[in-house]
Amino acid sequence: MRTREGLLTRREQQIMDVVYARGRAAAGEIEAELPDRPSNSTVRTLLKVLEEKGWLLRVEENG
Repeated sequence: MRTREGLLTRREQQIMDVVYARGRAAAGEIEAELPDRPSNSTVRTLLKVLEEKGWLLRVEENG
């Protein structure tokens, strides 16, 4: 899959698969569903990368 910034990595694609299946998801929810469970900071970093590539939009919710 090509983006403006290039191809998605394997882990980025896994994250996108989780988000697509759920519709929306918090970092902890994504972390729990990924194979070879990465650290929370890794998931958050990759979410930021995907946002910068234009694949995701972050929505902060209070409560």
